[in-house]
Amino acid sequence: MSGKGSVGLSNRHLASATAFITFACFSYPIAVAGGWFADPSVVWWLGLKGLVLSLLVVTAAPTAAAAAFILLLRGRYSIDAKRKIIVAALLIPALVTLCAGFEVWSSAGYASKYLISTDCTRVKGKADMQVSWATAAGVFDRCIESATTAVDTRQCPGYKEIADGAAGQAIEYLATMEETGSCTGWCSPSTPIWTSTPSRDACSFVAGLVLKGQASVAGTVVAHAAVVTVAAFGIAKAMPIEG
Repeated sequence: MSGKGSVGLSNRHLASATAFITFACFSYPIAVAGGWFADPSVVWWLGLKGLVLSLLVVTAAPTAAAAAFILLLRGRYSIDAKRKIIVAALLIPALVTLCAGFEVWSSAGYASKYLISTDCTRVKGKADMQVSWATAAGVFDRCIESATTAVDTRQCPGYKEIADGAAGQAIEYLATMEETGSCTGWCSPSTPIWTSTPSRDACSFVAGLVLKGQASVAGTVVAHAAVVTVAAFGIAKAMPIEG
């Protein structure tokens, strides 16, 4: 120990404490962004941008924590330099999370409005999804006309062709929505195609509600990151550091 007999955390303990605090501060945003990866509506309507934003939030804090841990453990720095490393370990992922969370909040909020709307023609992505649903519904209708038992739509003649075609991903999304979202149809409720459970809710409406909820959650992520941004300097200043 050097300096005027100051007592503080050794490099090893300081590195471990900084990494732990960084993970603790960002555990909530990381968990939320992990949920974005798994949400089919977020993946579909936010597309590549949503995946990139999720990846940034998930990786920013671990990367910053690992870098700070290595620097504090192996480097020989002044107390002021160590405090700057601690600030950076918190501030960089906080700013990344702040920007990514705001973008998800904005994009998901916008998408939720036109998905919840009853207008099915103004937004091309929503209108195209209705066309994909109608294609699957046509296969289903022709299938049940000749069926004598319960129908598994995926086994119907012609289904594999449309599932492997240009609309295949959209049809798989529609199937996932009907199976997990308790909804039917797309722009309006209809006969269920992939399940046997009727619903009063159209899948576009349900997808809109999901994105509206995700936008709200993204707003809490932004607020969380803002608090960490402000707190970073106070945390670094309060931590006892061995001189």
